[in-house]
Amino acid sequence: MKKFLGFLATIIILAIIILAILFFKGGLGFGNGLGFGSGTGESESVVSQIVDSKTTETDSNVIVIKVYEDKIYYNGELVSDTEELKKLISDDAAKGASFTFEQEYGIKATLDEVKALLTELEKSIDVQIKGLN
Repeated sequence: MKKFLGFLATIIILAIIILAILFFKGGLGFGNGLGFGSGTGESESVVSQIVDSKTTETDSNVIVIKVYEDKIYYNGELVSDTEELKKLISDDAAKGASFTFEQEYGIKATLDEVKALLTELEKSIDVQIKGLN
């Protein structure tokens, strides 16, 4: 009987330790781990930031060129490639718009491509882009 109670106490202690680890590591959906619904907050935040920058910057005739990961945004709108970006910048520069460059979690290849285009446009059509350097 004494052996059985010792064995039972050991199992209960192990169960409590395992439950505590699962609870505090997020295995049960609580704590600091990746619980239910993870992965949606960041993308919603990025979209809201892009929309916010579009609405606030459009009013003051400042166009935001933003690289987020491997995507290029022009005043909040997704741009397919650098050729489309070049056309948009040229058209709006002729209208007297000013430009701001931002990046967030930019992939190096995309950043290098966009920065090279913006540097070329600064020299060729004499447009100033804030935040490029």
